Amino acid sequence: MSTRDLLGDGADEGSDEDEEFNGEGSPPPSPEGEGDDLADSSDDDEEGEEDGEYDLTDKFIADDDGGEEGSGEEGEAAKKRRKKRRREVLELEEDDYDLLEENQVKGIRRPKKSERKRIRKVGDDGADKAASAAGRTAAEQIQEQLGFDKEDEGLEDFIEDDMPAPAPRQEEPAYDEEEDEDDEFRDFIVDDEPGPDGAPVQQRRRIRRTGLPAGVSGAALREAQEIFGDVAGLLEAYEQRRRIPGTGGAPGDGSDDDDEDDDGLDEEAFGGDVEALAAHQDAREAKMAARAEKRARAQVEPALMERHHMLPEDEALRSTDVPERLQLARGRDLQHFDSAAAAEWIYETVLGPGAPRRLERDLVEDGRLEVDAPPPGRERWGYDDLAGHLRDLNGHRGLRKVRRSKEVRAWRSDPEAQTQLQENIRHVMELLWEQNREVPLIAGYHKAAAGDLLCMRSEDCPKTTTLDDVRAHAGEGADFPEGSIQAKHRRIRRWEVLWAVYDASLRWRALQRRREAREARFRESLEAAPEEDREALQGALDALLTADSLEAITDADAKHSLASAAVEAAARLSDLSLDGGGGARPPRRAGGGFAGYLAGKRAGLDAVVRAFGLRPSEVAANLKAEFLDHEATDHPDPPLAEAALHIDAAAEWSQAERQKAAERALERARDMMARDLAAEPGVRAFVRAKLAAHTTLTTDLTQAGEAKVDAFHAYGRVARLRDKPLGRLEGTDHFLRALLAEREGLINLTLEMPPKLLSSEVIAKLEEAFQSVSVSDVAKAWNVERTRVVHESVTRYLLPALMPELRACLAARARETVACRVSDTLWDLASKAPLKMRTSGGAGEEEEVVDRRVMAAVWGPGARDQPPTTLVMLDSQGGLVDFLQCSQLSGQIPRPPKRGMAAEAEENFYNIMIDKRKSKDAQRIKDFLLEHVPHVVAVGGGGLEAKQLKADLEAIRDSILDSHAKVMTAQETGDISVQYQSENVAGVWADSAAAKEEMGDQPPNVRRAVALGRSLLDPLPVLASLCGPGREVAALELHPLQKALAQDDVQRLVEQTLVTVVNQVGVDINAAATLPWRAHVVPFVAGLGPRKARALLQAVARSTGVETRHAVLRELGVMGTGVFLNCAPFLRVRPFGSEMANMETQQLDDTRVHPQNYKHCFEIAKSAIDKPNEDSEVAVEAAMTEKRRELEELDMVAYQRHLQLTQPDKPVGMDVLTDIRMELLAPYMELRPEVDPMREADVFWMLVGNGKDLLRTGALVEARARGVTAACVFCTLPDLQGLEAVVSAEDLSSQGRVDDCRHRVQPGAQLTARVLSVEPERFEVKLTTASDKLADRDSEWEELYCGREVEHLREGEPPEKARKDQYYEVLDKEKQARERRTKERQRQKTFQPRPIRHPLFKNVSAADAVARLGDRGQDGDCLFRPSTRGVHMLHLTVRLAADCYLHIDVREGNKEDAGAGAQHLKLGRPLSIDAHGCEEPLAFDDLDDVVASFVEPLVENHRRMTTHPKYMDAKWAPQPGDDPATAAATVQAQLRAAKQASGGRVAYCFATRHELPGVFYLGHILGTTPRREMFSITPKGYYFRKRLHRRLDGIANEFKKNPQLPMDSQQMDPTDRGQFGYSAPAAVRPPEEPAAMAPPPPPLPQQTSQYDWNGTYAPSVPAAPTWTEPAAAPSPPPWVQQPQAPSAAYSQYGFSQPTSQPTGGYSHSAPQFGGADVFGSAPPPP
Repeated sequence: MSTRDLLGDGADEGSDEDEEFNGEGSPPPSPEGEGDDLADSSDDDEEGEEDGEYDLTDKFIADDDGGEEGSGEEGEAAKKRRKKRRREVLELEEDDYDLLEENQVKGIRRPKKSERKRIRKVGDDGADKAASAAGRTAAEQIQEQLGFDKEDEGLEDFIEDDMPAPAPRQEEPAYDEEEDEDDEFRDFIVDDEPGPDGAPVQQRRRIRRTGLPAGVSGAALREAQEIFGDVAGLLEAYEQRRRIPGTGGAPGDGSDDDDEDDDGLDEEAFGGDVEALAAHQDAREAKMAARAEKRARAQVEPALMERHHMLPEDEALRSTDVPERLQLARGRDLQHFDSAAAAEWIYETVLGPGAPRRLERDLVEDGRLEVDAPPPGRERWGYDDLAGHLRDLNGHRGLRKVRRSKEVRAWRSDPEAQTQLQENIRHVMELLWEQNREVPLIAGYHKAAAGDLLCMRSEDCPKTTTLDDVRAHAGEGADFPEGSIQAKHRRIRRWEVLWAVYDASLRWRALQRRREAREARFRESLEAAPEEDREALQGALDALLTADSLEAITDADAKHSLASAAVEAAARLSDLSLDGGGGARPPRRAGGGFAGYLAGKRAGLDAVVRAFGLRPSEVAANLKAEFLDHEATDHPDPPLAEAALHIDAAAEWSQAERQKAAERALERARDMMARDLAAEPGVRAFVRAKLAAHTTLTTDLTQAGEAKVDAFHAYGRVARLRDKPLGRLEGTDHFLRALLAEREGLINLTLEMPPKLLSSEVIAKLEEAFQSVSVSDVAKAWNVERTRVVHESVTRYLLPALMPELRACLAARARETVACRVSDTLWDLASKAPLKMRTSGGAGEEEEVVDRRVMAAVWGPGARDQPPTTLVMLDSQGGLVDFLQCSQLSGQIPRPPKRGMAAEAEENFYNIMIDKRKSKDAQRIKDFLLEHVPHVVAVGGGGLEAKQLKADLEAIRDSILDSHAKVMTAQETGDISVQYQSENVAGVWADSAAAKEEMGDQPPNVRRAVALGRSLLDPLPVLASLCGPGREVAALELHPLQKALAQDDVQRLVEQTLVTVVNQVGVDINAAATLPWRAHVVPFVAGLGPRKARALLQAVARSTGVETRHAVLRELGVMGTGVFLNCAPFLRVRPFGSEMANMETQQLDDTRVHPQNYKHCFEIAKSAIDKPNEDSEVAVEAAMTEKRRELEELDMVAYQRHLQLTQPDKPVGMDVLTDIRMELLAPYMELRPEVDPMREADVFWMLVGNGKDLLRTGALVEARARGVTAACVFCTLPDLQGLEAVVSAEDLSSQGRVDDCRHRVQPGAQLTARVLSVEPERFEVKLTTASDKLADRDSEWEELYCGREVEHLREGEPPEKARKDQYYEVLDKEKQARERRTKERQRQKTFQPRPIRHPLFKNVSAADAVARLGDRGQDGDCLFRPSTRGVHMLHLTVRLAADCYLHIDVREGNKEDAGAGAQHLKLGRPLSIDAHGCEEPLAFDDLDDVVASFVEPLVENHRRMTTHPKYMDAKWAPQPGDDPATAAATVQAQLRAAKQASGGRVAYCFATRHELPGVFYLGHILGTTPRREMFSITPKGYYFRKRLHRRLDGIANEFKKNPQLPMDSQQMDPTDRGQFGYSAPAAVRPPEEPAAMAPPPPPLPQQTSQYDWNGTYAPSVPAAPTWTEPAAAPSPPPWVQQPQAPSAAYSQYGFSQPTSQPTGGYSHSAPQFGGADVFGSAPPPP
């Protein structure tokens, strides 16, 4: 059998390989010898193994025997190479070899792996371990970086072999298979070359088939071969020319050829210089590796590269010797970094007395701080300064107590103290941005520099030595005074003030970058401006240079934009003047541009503006000064006369026209001055401050909110706020809740400055600073104009610009409050200590169990495809050992009977082991426990079923104690503990990317249980694993409003929290490199990050661990000195696992002592053991073990003085020495506090989950009666996981106690009840169903939960203890009804303008829309307009006929970036419309899609209706007062006439219900009374009798088949106005009055059932219907809405008046004034 016969087409694939080498670095197979037997090829395998093999990495041949064959054996060597290539073609898949071996097929062997060797160069023996990475191929390196093992499959899809990249070539066209079989030597050309005797010898030379050069097709190549024969030279020449720059080639594409030319180089080529040869070899290898890596990266998906941080910018971050987080945070470097200026700015905005009242400012003022020395300038502390009245520290550490209010005032008034605080900030700035030190390093090792920035919360304060401790340990060791902090007292802390300073420094840097960018632009404009315009531009530049906030920069930008507009746009405004086109144009609204302003400047009105007497900068100076620094200059001419000087004097105007032109010019001058005043930074800052001080918040429920929001709703607290000052919102999330409720259309939010305050505090003071003090008539006239300027500037420009800014500021502060609470919850999760298990030692002392064995159990539903209850066993390192699935304990776990099972047990108690419902799984769990014997069993508290699961596991544990007591006593702890564990983190981890990567083949419940067990062993890595690229940490339930925070903000909080905890806990680097699940904490080590941590872990794993901290820097080669100084003290280096058992480590490397302080540590240890010449390591070990008492008694003050004398240039603080001693006494002590056992109340709320708000006293719940006794009703709450509740006989009825509840309630009954009380300790919920308790008493609960400041209560305090909120209005029922009616009337008149750019969208009311379509429209035209029901929908008005209009509701989908600015006013997508005959609403992409897919088909169906032969355009019945001709033209009259004319046959027709647009009816007369059935028109057809008909003939056929359809089968009840979804028509024909029915005609003779050609129908059943048409009109289709009255006033900008506009004041209801608000940018001008 030949090779081709065996492999088929696959044999030819080898012919397409490269000429020199294939993908494995060996020569490609040759066609020669393909017919040889397999036996021969197998023999040649053994022969070929003796030959030298080519190593692609080394490019040298290393023979096993060191010999080299001579040239005489070249033919034999060529033969062997050909057979070697043939063997590679014969390589099969591994499964194929297994199959052949199982069937004992001989002749085919599994290929052996070749052993390749390379030539070593001089110096290789001394290379470090990191050099092994350079020997790997680029593909292997990328494979390792991506996290794949060498055995991973599918990697070739991403990374190609490590070969030189060929030049780009076009793919060769596929050849016909038959051609391949016919000519297997078509790849070869026969050349006649002279042989040794001169005779021509035919030789075959193979054509390269690796691909064609770019621009050369396969057909062209074959044609060239036919003409020229060998075209290899031509291809090479073409390729070389293509690579020449300028000829279309790509330089560097042919670098592979250069490498191929170097294949034959040896030592002789370099004159015997081995090192030169090795250097050349290394250069070639690096060059080829770089090309291979580049090609491999091109093959990998960009998303995968980004996820694994393999982009070029990631490599730059990884290689730079700066902490990764600082590189990412610092942004563009500043031109000049002034640490003193930064410190001053941070002090003023964050920690100073004028800073907003936030947590970090409160902490600094409270002053809780660990101290090691007396304050500057004092020798000892005061009596009440430190805890325990400690005054002399003497080398000990004390705790400064909290300052009282009097002490805070004294501290604030102390200049030295405030200067020292600024110095602390400056030192931190220098450490951060000049020395590149991260926050953990500053907090732990630069305490003196940080100072008061390390103040802490009360719950973070460490314990201190008490007087009882002093007495109890007297004489046992060192004398620790009362109030001192010992090593065992240390505690983890948050560093909140330090992080606040860090965040503020980032804001300051961003502020500086923004200022620098604008400064260059401002200076450029100033240099290019003419002299007359430079004053304003210089003022803008000066304001920018002194700007210390984002608002100040915005003010400077506003002034610059206005000042530079005239210079930049002068050429474009030549057509704007006041003497043409009817005079001056009306001023435009704010944000509408500067066209009017520039037109006035071109008209020369600058002179009128200057005549006002004061420049805007002078007005601002007057506002800032206590007295007038600048007085207004009185102009000699009156304002109108001055303006008249600047109109066209040559125009032939009458006196009245000239007077009008002058008034318009003066109006334009006032507008210019108002703009100048509004753009002045000083004026804007003044008005901004007044707004922040006096603006109030008012909220009202919308119509949707009235139906949805109650006292128990999340937005209930902000439902009815009345004029609440903004200062009362500090520290609460109320404004954020109000914004979210407004976005959902539930409330209306109004920010308003009271009119009186606006007039007195803003307008009056601006007038005082602007007006002249002169009393002349001309001065008074100018003062009148100045007053108008002030009013116009404030109302038209300042308030619309500053109110959205204030709104955004309030939202940001509310989000900060939510972020603080999210951070607290994160801290509770991250700072949770691992489970500690202790046992009694031989001397009776407790010892901690090291190898903890944990079993975790999670409940599962176990139904259908859902996972069952699962138990997993973990080893001491968190690895999965075994798991067990229990179906009997899944779902609703059977509960034990009330009285035991006496019939099945000898004793009268419940035994789970004999309960048939659970005994099978109970025995399996018992065996599982006996097999693994865990120390603790963690039960996931994910639901109420966990309570029964825990009880069953405890019962199984007790049965082990009875039957296998020895197993329990052999335990170190003597018992198997069963305890609850929260599933909050474990549930998210089970579906995270980290879980799927580690154990994706396991069921979800197994992954969840593993995470639950690891949370006991070490919860920090489990939480950190959720902070990867997938950001699964956002799925944790941290706060009800956390979704209102930006993802980047949440990620920042998570990162700061984890960085704080990880660096205080420390990271075992060897364990992290060995156990993947523990490696997730490494990126949060100071100095590192995801990229640097990945490189470090890979280096440690390659080195099989590190022995010392210095080895991390010196041997791994993955970080520089700067990064090492940041991360070194937080990396614990100690042996881990059996592979590192013999590793020699240093004890100091497993402490928090920084390597820079090892010298001091050695000296302290030698002093403690009193052996100065002792070996350092021995001294440290002795001080930590045998000489602990001497170490505690060591005089650290004397040692500090010694250091000051010996090294005065390198001072060492007492804080450093104290930390060193504490670490030697308790190295890497666990700082996280032990978790207290869960209380029953905590267990209850954990199992209930999110039901805490649903179980507040007074809440209405739905209950189901589970069991009824005479005394009570036992219920379950379906909405709360079936939580059990009880209704006692006293609470069942409002008439008093019920004698027997069984007479009132049956089991299974559904009850509506109100919560009376909740007793979580007893798992008891009491309900009442008494009617008086269920009555509508919303005002009572609203007063309790909404009318009180419950947010200030402590946890567990009842709401009755909260003080009342005087700014919340609780409405009684009558007042609520009146308010609801008022709002409804107001809603009918107003709508919210929308910034939607579409030619068919207009901000008009329903009446205006009808007027527009009626005046200029045609049938079928439509118009979109805002909805009066909120910003979540639009109204569509369609003109069907001249007097018939449809008003249709169009609902909007999600809005893009709805959380910022006015985005909630923009159009949401997709759009949807409810239509009859459609199970789901019709969906549309945009407004054009609505027109094309809805309006046009709807109009077309309407046209078909009105043009149908059976259509009648008439009224249904005559109206009173109609003349006989009109009465005879009604549909009823025509039907009677048609029936009579047809000889008694049934007559029918189609007609329009004019009072309800979109509703038609089929009118007919069967007997003597005309009747009609309604149907509606839709875009998809006609909806008739609850069915959708595509054509009208379908309706007619349906009617003819069953003319007397029962009412329940008709369209709907015509009396139900909601059946068609219509609200009411707008501007349509008035409804027809019912007319007196004419006397019925005499009965017609019965006829047989038949159709006539006129469409009439004669039924075979002559009986007349028994029902008559109801008088009430049916409702329109569901997409038609109520008509709207025209808005009361229409502003000059095309917007309607805002809702609830107060008179005399300013009310901001976003975005009526076009300004930007918290949800986004301002709406564009119409």
